Amino acid sequence: MDYVSAELLLDPELGLEEHEEILETGRIDSMSVMRLVSFIKHEFSITIPNEDLVIDNFRSVGAIDTYLSRSDRV
Repeated sequence: MDYVSAELLLDPELGLEEHEEILETGRIDSMSVMRLVSFIKHEFSITIPNEDLVIDNFRSVGAIDTYLSRSDRV
């Protein structure tokens, strides 16, 4: 949540809620999505397979948390 708020939001002054749609609402752009995936890979020392790079897994901070929780990679 801190990383997304501080590094990726196009307008960080608006704040961020855990289940807020950050992709569909345009809070982050496509380049930010790639930075986010790279951050997650590095921060958690995991591999994210191409088939997991779908909007449902990255639509919000809550969705990312759910993805990582159900994954055996962390």
